[in-house]
Parts: sequence; C-alpha cells; structure tokens
Amino acid sequence: MKEKSIKINAIINIVKVAMSIIFPIITFPYASRVLGADNIGKVQFASSVVAYLSLMAALGINTYATREGAIIRNDKEKIQKFANQIFTINVITTSITYGILLILLILPTKLLDYRLLIMVQSLSVLFSTIGVEWIYNIYEDYAYITKKSILTQIISMILLFLFVKESNDYYIYALISVFATGSVNIFNFIHARKYCKFKLVRKTDIKKHFKPMMVLFSNDLAVNIYVNSDVILLGIFTNDFTMGLYTVTAKVYDIVKRMINSITNVTLPRMSLYANTDKEKYNYLLEKLFKSIISLVIPAIVGLIILSKQVILLIAGTEYVEATLSLVILSVALGFATLANILVNGILIPNKKEKCVFYATIIAAILNIGLNFIAIPLWKQNGAALTTVIAELTVCIVSIFYSRKLCNFKNLKRTVIVSFISCIAIFAVSEVIKIFVANIILQTALIVIGGVGAYAIVSLLLKNDIAVELFNNIINKTKSIIKR
Repeated sequence: MKEKSIKINAIINIVKVAMSIIFPIITFPYASRVLGADNIGKVQFASSVVAYLSLMAALGINTYATREGAIIRNDKEKIQKFANQIFTINVITTSITYGILLILLILPTKLLDYRLLIMVQSLSVLFSTIGVEWIYNIYEDYAYITKKSILTQIISMILLFLFVKESNDYYIYALISVFATGSVNIFNFIHARKYCKFKLVRKTDIKKHFKPMMVLFSNDLAVNIYVNSDVILLGIFTNDFTMGLYTVTAKVYDIVKRMINSITNVTLPRMSLYANTDKEKYNYLLEKLFKSIISLVIPAIVGLIILSKQVILLIAGTEYVEATLSLVILSVALGFATLANILVNGILIPNKKEKCVFYATIIAAILNIGLNFIAIPLWKQNGAALTTVIAELTVCIVSIFYSRKLCNFKNLKRTVIVSFISCIAIFAVSEVIKIFVANIILQTALIVIGGVGAYAIVSLLLKNDIAVELFNNIINKTKSIIKR
C-alpha cells in the first residue's frame, strides 16, 4: 500500500477536529445561555459517568488495534482475521458494559437523579463500538471520516437551534450531542467494508490480545479517572452551578488540546510501523513532531491566558465569568498534556512500553483524586483545575523518565527557547490592542490575528525550524501556482 503523506493526514485530521470544535463553539454558547449553568452541569455529570462506561467497552482496543494492525495492514488475510477478532471482543465488552450500567441504574445512589440523562448518553457506547474507528486509523483514511463528521455536525447544529428552546430541553441537548457522533459511526461501519467485512467469530485468540489490551485499558482508565473525577467530585462536594462553571472551562481546554493533539494522533500508525522497521525514519519523524507541537502549544498557552476572560464571556456569557481563573490555571496544563501525548503515543506505545504508560497514569490518577478531596472543597472549580495541572505534569515527568533512552531531548532546547521568546510579541500586541479597542469581539479577533502574525514573524527571524520550513513550503507552492 502506498504511504499517505503525514502532512496531508495531519491537515485532514486538524480539519476534522476543527469542525468538531467549531460545532460546539457555535452551539455551546447558545446551549449554555438557554439551559443555564445548572442544567449544563447536569449534562456534564451524566457525560462523565458515561465516559467510564465507554472506557470499559473500549478496553484499550483503539490504541492496540491501531498499533498492531498498522504492521499487518498490507496482508489482507491477516488483517481480516485480526479485524474480526478485535470487533468480536469489542462487542462482548460492550454487552458486559451495558449489563453493569443496568445494575448501576437500579441501585439507590445519586445516579438515580440522572438516570434518564445517563441512559440517553450511554447510546454513545454502542455507537463507538460499531464505528470501528481503529480500522480507519490503521489505513490512515482520515478524509472519509472528516467528510462524514462535517455533514452530521451541520445536521446536529440545525437540530439544536430547532428543538432546544427552553432550560428544560437539556435532555434533547444530550440526545443531539449523541447523534452528532453516533450517526458518523453508523456511516463508518458501512464504509469500513472497503477494508474488512466485519463479522462475529468464535475464535478471538483472546490470550494473545487480552494482556496488551488490558494494560492499555488500565492506562486509559487511569487517564479518565483524573480527567473525569474532577467533575464527579465537584458534583459530590459542590452543586450543579459550579459543575457548569467548570464545564465551560474544561470545554475550552479540551478544544485547544484536541486541536494540537490531532497532529500527534495521525502519526501513531506510522510511528508504530517505523519503530519496528526503520529507526532512522522513526527518529526523524519523532523529532519533527516534537518541534511542531512545541512551536504550537507554547503560543497557545500564552494566548489562552491573555484571552481567558474574553473567551469565557464570548462562549458562555457573564453568568460564567467566575470560570476565568480556572481557565488560566488549565492553560498551564495544556503544555504538559500535549507533550505527554507525544511521549505516550509517539514513543512508549510504538515501542511497546505500555506498562510504563500505565505506571505514569496510575500515579497521576491517585495523586489527582487525593488532591481533589482537599482542593475542591477549598477552591471549587479552581481547585479542580489545579489538580488537573498537577496530574498532567506528573504524567509528563514520569513519561520523560521512561522515554529518556528512546529519544534525544537535547535537540529540542532551541525550539523551546525560540518559542518562548517569540511569545513576547504576542503579549506586546495584545496589550496595545487592549488599549485602543474596547469591543470584546473585535478585540479578541485582533489579538488572535495580530498575535499569530507577530509570533510567526519573530519565529522566522529567530529561525525556528518549523516556521522556516512552513514558510518555504508556502513560497514554493505560491511559485508553482504562479508558473501554471
């Protein structure tokens, strides 16, 4: 099979993620104002519970299947057998998960207050299973998923504006959110026959697959514990309003993180392939990935801190202005989270160091939960944000420790220094604009445009490798278009 361009894959995946981000950017401000902080908090609490159910059903399958399938994707017989086994295992784990959900919704716990919401959002577990996204990752077919995602998100957006009119419509809001991803997964399953004809099989070779999947599942579980325990413990120690405030903050944080991580995620199949076949290509791709992410995440952190209040007011309104400080705090976590994502998905997992990843995340999860019991009662949503920073930092540090012999981090120092220096230009531009422009929408737009431009210019002057390469590519493309 001809190798697809990683640059093109990255661009396509960024478009996909961008559209999945533009959708909530347009809809979330509307929903947060119509539903109010209390009802948004209820939806987020139910969503956090379902996140654990999704995790149980997934059982680390997506990462495992992507890594192992990428190696055998050119052998039709092997990949067909492998795909059927993975799909069968996923159906079994999904069935068990729904059995556990039924028990949880019968028991007399706080979940009873959110039973209908949880049932509605639990449909996403079934849709994720039939979506077989891992087969598209194996074959790096991001273009198809992107087109279907854009279509369904447009439809979902229309449905939201048509049917969510009052504060009590949060059940409809939850259902539409499920539809946005669920319909894509249905299309994915049908189209996936291009690669494999999925069917349930008796021989799943469970002994071979189970151990690495369980290690990856344990890692995903630990990550979700420290990601979603914040919201669950906020629900226990505070109220729906506080959860609503934190939901807005977490939404913005997740949007920016997903945009940056989309570049890393498209390299996983190729990383897995090169780690086992061509170390020279692997090391080159890894270093370039690190420099690209560093060049993006540092200005993203600075920009998010500068515009934290404006972002909260634009997305959610004055009711949520108390969430500003927690967004500033979470902005710091962004750097640790995106770097940890490269260390985990670019180094440790392709080199089959799943246990090291598990150690990193379990330490972070235990630390996060323990600190949440102290920080949330004291500082509410700000305490939850602070513990997230500590958790992401922990994963990053432990992952660096386990990756130190697999990667030469010395080559990255100059990129880090140049990126920080270039961010001074962002700060200077923002301060000037704030003096002369009062309108919040215009001010935010000018700071983003001016900040990006100033950062790019300084990066070029200081000869940031990624900025120079990108600039040269644009010049060459422009010249070729002119010649035509």
